[in-house]
Amino acid sequence: MIHNSSITMYHTDFRCTYLTIDDDYEADETYRAEFGKAMGCINDYCDTTVRQTQDYAFAIINQHPIGRELITRLADTKPPQHIAVFLSFSSNPDEYRRTLFTTLFGFSTFALVHDFICNIIEHRDVSNDQIDKILTAYQE
Repeated sequence: MIHNSSITMYHTDFRCTYLTIDDDYEADETYRAEFGKAMGCINDYCDTTVRQTQDYAFAIINQHPIGRELITRLADTKPPQHIAVFLSFSSNPDEYRRTLFTTLFGFSTFALVHDFICNIIEHRDVSNDQIDKILTAYQE
């Protein structure tokens, strides 16, 4: 299923497999392909498409009570040092949360956050357990 808006789409028609791959190079290549697919970058990577899709996903998450819980708990969590550097540039609380959300699309958390977004878009159950798993992976 592809969730459409007038601006962008988020692809929910697959589940991530990159974390099941033992070979680091192959896992990284698969992550990049799966990230691109979710973002709608089918032929080539496009920063504008990625930004629009992440903005759209952020809006979807913010409209859902458990999605808002994820963002709130994420904002209350001390970010890993390699991420904190980028967050120090955001003085606006809304921009900080949005930027923080985009960090969830990194290698260690993308599979979990993709599943979370898919569940919300497709009106399946989401839980605090999913949030716990996302935040645990985020802090590793």
